[in-house]
Amino acid sequence: MKVVKMIMVTMIVACVGNAFSQELIPNSKPKSQFDVNYTTSQQEASFDGGLEAMVSYISTKIVMPEKKEGRVANALVRVVIDAEGNVSEVEVMTSINQEVDKALVDVIKGMPKWTPAKVNGEAVLSEQIISYEIKY
Repeated sequence: MKVVKMIMVTMIVACVGNAFSQELIPNSKPKSQFDVNYTTSQQEASFDGGLEAMVSYISTKIVMPEKKEGRVANALVRVVIDAEGNVSEVEVMTSINQEVDKALVDVIKGMPKWTPAKVNGEAVLSEQIISYEIKY
């Protein structure tokens, strides 16, 4: 009887050991859409010539009010650049005064076309914040 039990235990151990020693076969099913890593390439909209060219453009085109107060301020202006590179919206975020704000908005609205933002090579609408130091 002990021999039979011993043989049974040995067979069970052999079967269980064999089951755990088998190689795992990789799952051949396709991954779900959530398991896929999508890569995107993005490029911000840019003024032709870069930041220095934009500051130079604004500085040469802006017509400031004649009355100067001897102040310096940093203006923040939100612009929307459409897929064709046009400045389509201009909003002053940090107002200095009505005259200076209007002069700055007029210059920015008259800017030449930008290079539009791109996502995966396709031109898209984008938003930019322009910071410009004004002496008035």
